[in-house]
Amino acid sequence: MLKSGEIILENFISHSELNKVVEKMSKLPAGAKYSNIFSTYFKSIGIGHVLYNWFNKIIFKKIQKYFNDDCKMLFCSYVDELTPLGVHSDYYHKRIGEPYMAILIPVSVDNNKDKMSLSKTIIFNQVDTYVDNSDHKKREFKINKKIYNKNIANNSLSLYEDELSHCDKNILKALSVKQILPWTKGNAIYWDEKLLHCSNNFKTKGIKSKQHIIIHTYTENKNELV
Repeated sequence: MLKSGEIILENFISHSELNKVVEKMSKLPAGAKYSNIFSTYFKSIGIGHVLYNWFNKIIFKKIQKYFNDDCKMLFCSYVDELTPLGVHSDYYHKRIGEPYMAILIPVSVDNNKDKMSLSKTIIFNQVDTYVDNSDHKKREFKINKKIYNKNIANNSLSLYEDELSHCDKNILKALSVKQILPWTKGNAIYWDEKLLHCSNNFKTKGIKSKQHIIIHTYTENKNELV
């Protein structure tokens, strides 16, 4: 089980095992390219997919050793990210039960394991403002600028030049950083799907693209958290 405050699962998977998983998932048909938001391709395995049980056996069984038994996989994707993702949460994936944890397994940058630490996932302390919406009609990859518009102390604007130049400065003034997580092949990182987060601007580090596996989970027990 997880230790208090832990957010990185070190040596989660061997390089050889991960390469085999990527080889298989990379052959899946590409899903929608979200061209109106960012240039990123998703190759996904969801409930009912022919490879769902395979992924569950190879990868997700490992994850369930760390999380509660009630943690279930909604879907997973092999992602080729061409444009850094801005601030968002994963709560908009809500379909079954309650969104739980997102687990990201770094694979490569520019399809190579070199310089992977220059790619980072940044987690903020603030949660999605739509979490308390029981109807949850939101299906948008956006942050509510009307709510996140007030400056707070120790905000994340100081990261703008080095890591977050692709983000709105006004939003960064309203958010504080929980964790900055450099990528390492073989590790896995995770966060509560309600939390706002984003990629760093890997383009400024000389990286054209980055590859990873992202797993979205849910729980049917709304009161049970890690």
